[in-house]
Amino acid sequence: MVERSAYCLVLLTFTIRLHSETHALYWPCESNYNCTANSSLCISATGQCECKEFDYVFSGDYTKCLKSSLFGDTCEEDIQCNLMPSAAYCKSGVCGCSDKETYIKGSCKQLSNLEQYCDESQICDFGYDRDSVQCKCNGTDAKCTCACADGYYFYGYFRRHGNICRRKSTEIDDACVVNEDCRNLGDNVKCMSLTCQHVDEIKAVNSIPVKDIANSSISGSEKNSFISSELSSSECVQSQGPLLKNQSWSNEFNPKTKSNIAEDNRTNFDFELQEHLLPLGTKIVNFDKSTDAKDKSHVVGSSCTENGKPCPNLSYSFCSSNKCLCKRGYYHKNGKCFAELGELILSSDDCESELDPKAKKCICPKNYFYEKSLRECRKPIQFHLSCTSDSQCSPFGDAYCHSEIPRRCTCEEYAEYNALLQMCVYTGTLNDKCNTDDDCPTKHSVCSNNRCKCGQYYIENGHECSAGVGAACVKNDDCFAQNSECTSSHSSDYEQKNKICQCRRGFVHFRDECLSEAEDIEAECVDSEQCKLLGASCNNGRCSCTHQQHFTNGYCETKKGIGELCSKATECYIGKDSKKLECRNSICQCRYGFQSDVAKKDCIRVVPSKKNSSGKPSALKVVTFLLIGSAFLVTSAAIKQAYY
Repeated sequence: MVERSAYCLVLLTFTIRLHSETHALYWPCESNYNCTANSSLCISATGQCECKEFDYVFSGDYTKCLKSSLFGDTCEEDIQCNLMPSAAYCKSGVCGCSDKETYIKGSCKQLSNLEQYCDESQICDFGYDRDSVQCKCNGTDAKCTCACADGYYFYGYFRRHGNICRRKSTEIDDACVVNEDCRNLGDNVKCMSLTCQHVDEIKAVNSIPVKDIANSSISGSEKNSFISSELSSSECVQSQGPLLKNQSWSNEFNPKTKSNIAEDNRTNFDFELQEHLLPLGTKIVNFDKSTDAKDKSHVVGSSCTENGKPCPNLSYSFCSSNKCLCKRGYYHKNGKCFAELGELILSSDDCESELDPKAKKCICPKNYFYEKSLRECRKPIQFHLSCTSDSQCSPFGDAYCHSEIPRRCTCEEYAEYNALLQMCVYTGTLNDKCNTDDDCPTKHSVCSNNRCKCGQYYIENGHECSAGVGAACVKNDDCFAQNSECTSSHSSDYEQKNKICQCRRGFVHFRDECLSEAEDIEAECVDSEQCKLLGASCNNGRCSCTHQQHFTNGYCETKKGIGELCSKATECYIGKDSKKLECRNSICQCRYGFQSDVAKKDCIRVVPSKKNSSGKPSALKVVTFLLIGSAFLVTSAAIKQAYY
């Protein structure tokens, strides 16, 4: 018992060491008995407590082990979202980034919008297609900004924020989502059934069932005709997947097999990926081929001995804390590491989607959309068809996939669908998406929770922000709230610059309104501020006194009983007949002629008797009579002496 207590003390006072790759907890132990968290054990080789499974982590209170979650997966605590340093956190039960960040290359980062500055450390916001944007530099001045990639065009019209760069369709029967995709093919070409068709052929096309691009009806050549869009030497970032230095590929590379890749080329490429993706400062060593030949059993989570090196026979991995883990931009599934969309790969077997044979990257098919987790692709749809993800609605402007069944692409509350443009367009600027206040052009609007809202003291009035109570004004007409007026904020200062909108006399401010003050008890009310002059509160829509108050002289006074401190007579209360009680010497006491009954908390009237019990004059009356007589004799003697 003493030993267990000692280790519990160690648990409370030990130093927590978070490894940059695994967020593992340093918990010293000598046996399993010392590891008190459920599903944990003591690793004798390291002398540390660990969860039994490699992809489990200790909960925040160190009482249990929780399974690590990838971006977009369910979670209970933030720690589950950080098997790799993703900077994600558990938001509404799902691992996600903050509102201003995007998940890319295994971590959450704040990306640059179109036309914003970018460099090698800043990646351009790609929306739902990583290949749709590039960081381009302007000539020799090296001014680099985010722009749509070659082969893509900006699809926004009224949209001022976000990156909606759409792929250009290059030929008849090419995949498309909206008419604008086919624009370069001629004015008489439209997007019908998700392919570009001549207008005079539309009737014939309409008789054919809608194609599902995900079906095998797409030819192999179509699936592999993806845009590589490599940057020129003047561009600052080769974000479209250029080959890494010293990379060598077989001329007979087959995306569906590995057999034609030379072993030394594969080893060299895997080493280059390791060098490119590991945290800065990590020591990198080439594969030891003899070790590789000896050990063929490595899978994600298996033991390894050389930290910082790739795990033999396990692509896109590295050894960390003696465990084989996937590098950033790659994720674990069925014991191996798969590439996220946009990441370099050795073979099509290393990607759950498609391989771009030119850029050697994992990508989605034409016009398919990247999920935010970068692990799945969503097929394109027409606006009126059912959807499963917001990404499918992205070509239609400010639209989202409604959560209610049947799920359909729906315009945001501030937008309306324009059939001619085939997109949801803004009806105003309020409630628009934003990153900073500068993104909100409406006067007196600010960016709040990534939406343009009216600022403090201002009220949304259509597409404008009008002056509410507290807002600066010049004249009464400036004040939007009913029953408000433009008055000086200080009675001694009448300068216009200090005038603000305030409620008129007889009205009180509540939210965006000026409500009338209550004139009597039981008057209708919305807020207790209306009942303030009566000392009352608003209960069930009426001004009334609380149980601790009583109504007297047109005001709700605090109830004070016998013996309680008081400041005025109206506070003293013992029921309907409160005249029996008064505030005397700052204490509620019974009036003269009343006697307090503490048990009943009441004042009882005292009735005096006419005689004493013996029927003889009382001593008080005798004394009083003698005093009066003595005074008479003294007075008579004084008068006699004065005259004689």
